[in-house]
Amino acid sequence: MNMNNAAINLLKFQGDSQILEQIRTSPHQLEAVPELSEKTIIRDVYLSDLHQIQQIYLINLSKEKFSERTEKIGLPLALSSIGKEVTGYASVVYNENHQAEINFFFKQGFESEEIKEQLFDRARTEMNSMLGKGLKPENAVTRFTNWLNKTQ
Repeated sequence: MNMNNAAINLLKFQGDSQILEQIRTSPHQLEAVPELSEKTIIRDVYLSDLHQIQQIYLINLSKEKFSERTEKIGLPLALSSIGKEVTGYASVVYNENHQAEINFFFKQGFESEEIKEQLFDRARTEMNSMLGKGLKPENAVTRFTNWLNKTQ
């Protein structure tokens, strides 16, 4: 799903903040917010998104200390957002058998199967693009994690 700037700007109308506030105050009542998937956009990851991505990662893996980030954070390939708020992301990680897996991390109340499918499709496309360019995603995951640990 490619979103142009005009479509992204359409999502910035007043209703978005009301949906975000409803989810924040009642995350267990996700069914009451059918517009969630409609308001969510799936897009590429930018450097400016890393702070929010790290916060989502830490919320999901609360037992790990921030300074102990491991390659479980993965290499973020796609994210979901409502307006300027990152609500989740998909990243490639490698298991102990050195096989690629795509993991998902979400803020509480923002996960849905439809959004997961869209994130998976976008992440798979990015992964195939990397492979097509001769890049090794496993090395990129390691370099990314090392860079994150050095910058903290």
